[in-house]
Amino acid sequence: MIRNLQTLGCLLMAAFAIGAVGATAASAQQGIFTSSGSSTMYVTELGGKGNVIRAFGLKIECPESVFTAHKTSTTKETEEGKTHELVPSGVSAATVTADFKQANCKTVEGETTRKATFTMNGCDIDFRLGSTVETNHYSTAVDLVCPTGNDFQVDAYAFAGSELGGIVCTVTVKPQENRTGAIVSNDAGNEDVLLQGTYTGLTASRSGSGCSTSETTVAELELNETQIGTNSAGEKTAISISHN
Repeated sequence: MIRNLQTLGCLLMAAFAIGAVGATAASAQQGIFTSSGSSTMYVTELGGKGNVIRAFGLKIECPESVFTAHKTSTTKETEEGKTHELVPSGVSAATVTADFKQANCKTVEGETTRKATFTMNGCDIDFRLGSTVETNHYSTAVDLVCPTGNDFQVDAYAFAGSELGGIVCTVTVKPQENRTGAIVSNDAGNEDVLLQGTYTGLTASRSGSGCSTSETTVAELELNETQIGTNSAGEKTAISISHN
């Protein structure tokens, strides 16, 4: 994944400005991850509600997939293949990698359901906390970052239950920055973090024998997730969002 932390300050300022909706400039406070120590954060679906991409009238989903958040890496560290590190307490950013449960991936358009495969092609998501939008709720922003020339792809097949018949439509999401909309908050026990809402304004394209070639700038990513922290020994660690 290609990323450059030198730009993070500018991006955080943009996220801060967007996150100020619903809070005055005087009261808005920058969110940070807080834990008893460094942790890996595992992001799973909340209450059985899946994460969904909506584009071209399609609902694209891959239920029971798991996303893992680590400390954000520099471009040089990524190019050198440096091992992911735990997210330290007190930071506002993390890098998220995806582990899709491919057996469950599908696209739905009206009455038509197709088997699908999700391919990240080395892409990851840089996730950043913004400022308070209401008490204990914080704005967020994300970038899709990829190795040069790569993008995130969803291949839809001819049938619902198998890859027989081959790929009939490919949806492509290219690298893009500063998409906003979802909100983070602490769960009732103040031990896990909830991420809910919709990132809007995503750019995507599609092509294939089973779909028209087209592009959109209004694709959406709808999330309903819980983030659970674990320490280096794999033991559960309470994480929460606070402010500095």
